[in-house]
Amino acid sequence: YFLNKFAMDGTTSNKVVKAISEIKNNFNEKLNIKELADLIQMSESSLYQNLKNITQLPPIQFQKNLRLQEAQKLLSLQNIDVLEVAILVGYESASQFSKDYSKMYGMSPKKHSNFLKNQNL
Repeated sequence: YFLNKFAMDGTTSNKVVKAISEIKNNFNEKLNIKELADLIQMSESSLYQNLKNITQLPPIQFQKNLRLQEAQKLLSLQNIDVLEVAILVGYESASQFSKDYSKMYGMSPKKHSNFLKNQNL
């Protein structure tokens, strides 16, 4: 029943799943709730509330977490500059990126990058 509910086209759950997919596919672009709500034919407040119910996070925080998870992958796999990673995942400010990253992972991106690379040896 649960999966059927999500699979039914046009239901609120289905629209929210589409919104989540849209955020995931465009995580590095500026999130415009109005455009997203229009795209899935839902009010902004309904989208916000329903997405928060499913993901446990407000849309902006959900997107931020996706960006930081992608940043962690990039920092662990490639010899890539922290500023470049910040830009690739959609941050406009390196200092904001470092602040958010440190809050999520408990260490700076540079320090975490070195730690992750040493884990892969």
